[in-house]
Amino acid sequence: MNKTDLTEQECLTQTCSDQNFSEATYLVSHDEVGLRLDAFLRGVSETYSQRTIKRLLSQNKITVNKKRPKAAQMMRLNDCVKIIQEDEGNLLETYRTLYDKVFLIKAQNDFYAFAKPTGLHTVKLKGIATPSLELYIEKAWSKLWEDREEARRSNLKLYPYENDEAGSSCCEDSAFTLPALPILLNRLDLLTSGIVLGGTYETKASYLKLEDQGLIKKKYFAIVYGEFPEKRTISYALYNDNKIKMEARSIDSATKEISPLRQTIVSPIKKLLVSDLKQLKGFTPKLEQEIKQRNIETFTLVTAQIAKGARHQIRAHLAEEGFPILGDSLYATSSLHAETRKGQLPETKEETLFLHHYSIELPNFQAEFFPDWAERSFFNNANNI
Repeated sequence: MNKTDLTEQECLTQTCSDQNFSEATYLVSHDEVGLRLDAFLRGVSETYSQRTIKRLLSQNKITVNKKRPKAAQMMRLNDCVKIIQEDEGNLLETYRTLYDKVFLIKAQNDFYAFAKPTGLHTVKLKGIATPSLELYIEKAWSKLWEDREEARRSNLKLYPYENDEAGSSCCEDSAFTLPALPILLNRLDLLTSGIVLGGTYETKASYLKLEDQGLIKKKYFAIVYGEFPEKRTISYALYNDNKIKMEARSIDSATKEISPLRQTIVSPIKKLLVSDLKQLKGFTPKLEQEIKQRNIETFTLVTAQIAKGARHQIRAHLAEEGFPILGDSLYATSSLHAETRKGQLPETKEETLFLHHYSIELPNFQAEFFPDWAERSFFNNANNI
């Protein structure tokens, strides 16, 4: 049976009543009886990866015969499987508050530095309509460029801690000339805020080459549990065993070495107390409860520098060293997050993670963007490290 031609099937009459959402509907055929739900969906379309299916299930976006299923549910003949998705156009209005925090920090030499807030995906997720920086740039590229140009011409700041010279050095052309839609060159986790770099297909090739040569510096701010003693280089190997989190493991240096491109250089800036954390934007009652349960009284603002990096590299490295990042429900060891640590649940945009990509340096492009956790003076001495 052709799964894309189900107009005569009875289950199609059970349509979604909310016009802001669309549905994909599938009917189980004889050949598919006995398959697990996740295996059935992977056979339906390549867009439904195991990770996508897990995310959709956690968001209650999949039903079987109008009921919430599990990934291991066995398919029966004529089971009606529905996947509910929000329309992309509606996402822009639904998440307007989040998208209002996106702007173009700097444009130069065909590179574009974008500000990504916490809670926003970097790229569009395969098979899921979800808010992302990539989607917003596609829909609002002209507005982003015009806002940056207007700020440059008027010598205005787009965010409170922007350098005084940032507006004047932002963009090369004095007249408004909209460049081609940029593509994104790096990614940040859902909860990580900061700089995402864009460019052309030509600058993408240059960027990847510079990464492989170790000529790009990416610097992050993080607040970690405990008093981080001194500058150190962390060199654990990273393994992705359960598809959601990375595992950092020590290796035998006599037989294998970690590439400098995958190392994390961590430097402490200053010690913090709970009273300091309570003054930060984004510090929530949930985090306060977490701190009480862990019974830790001291914290450290650190910088973490990477070259090429890997998925969750900074988070996994710091956690393995015994200094997990404040608000990291995936790598912290508190029992409050036991289910998440087991890989049963993905992170949600409602959580707060104190990790921010604040600086990127290429031979022909540099950009800075400080987090809004606190006043600019809170991060003093970071550039001297």
